[in-house]
Amino acid sequence: MDVNGRVTAKSATSLTVGTTLVDVPATATIRHGNKVLTLADILIGDHVEVKGTRTTTGITATEVKVESGDDEEDTRSEEHTSELQSLRHLVCRLLLEKK
Repeated sequence: MDVNGRVTAKSATSLTVGTTLVDVPATATIRHGNKVLTLADILIGDHVEVKGTRTTTGITATEVKVESGDDEEDTRSEEHTSELQSLRHLVCRLLLEKK
């Protein structure tokens, strides 16, 4: 069984995708592109595709793919700060954002 949609809630062991409860066991593979993620990396609002087996309460995931939104660029980013200092003064602080 497959489920696609936005994550609307999460706990330490499960996600809610739309209105579907998805149990995510430690054996489930979680990826964003080629990058391996953990359940803790998934954010509410992320768009996911879940593959798994149906249960009486929802789905038990075997694979979770975190996807970019519909025709949107991935909104996840990394920030890095670089500082240039003299011995006495801060000369420049540069914030770099990688999307």
